[in-house]
Amino acid sequence: MSQHYLLPCSCGQKIRVAPAQAGGQVSCGCGKSLTVPTLRGLRALEPAAPEASRKAAPGWSVTHGIFFSGGIVLVIAGIAILAFHLFRYTQVAGFTVDQTEAVAARHTAGVDEMSATQMFDEWSKVVSEGLGEKMTPPWEAAKQMIAANMFWMKTGGGAIVVGLLLSVLSLFVARPPA
Repeated sequence: MSQHYLLPCSCGQKIRVAPAQAGGQVSCGCGKSLTVPTLRGLRALEPAAPEASRKAAPGWSVTHGIFFSGGIVLVIAGIAILAFHLFRYTQVAGFTVDQTEAVAARHTAGVDEMSATQMFDEWSKVVSEGLGEKMTPPWEAAKQMIAANMFWMKTGGGAIVVGLLLSVLSLFVARPPA
């Protein structure tokens, strides 16, 4: 940055001029037109104090906007995932008690009262038709659903944390000048 000089006006104001303006005209705030001296004449004028460098406030770049909005989207998605699977978790949480003994007791309750021919007929029916498809007991299915819901709740919580970090960090990372 080159040295500037103060050109006095008859009104008492001093106009800041640069060496590049030597020999030209400038206007004072009072409206008077002043002739700027030559380079040799400028050196006879009072030197101007250097201007304080004004740092521009950091701007908001597109990258910052993308990271901030992406973080907010992640937070919203994480909240939705967490809320949905928490709701589903509460629906099945009470059905995890093992009922094997009670179910077995219900199915075998009438066996002791059957006659030999009734037992043979039941056995023949099972041999010809089979036992049917293997089914997962409801309490085991509930445990599997709870495990899946816990995974998705952790995933939603993780998305919330990552989204918040992205958004907050985008506010503090250095920005280019505006």
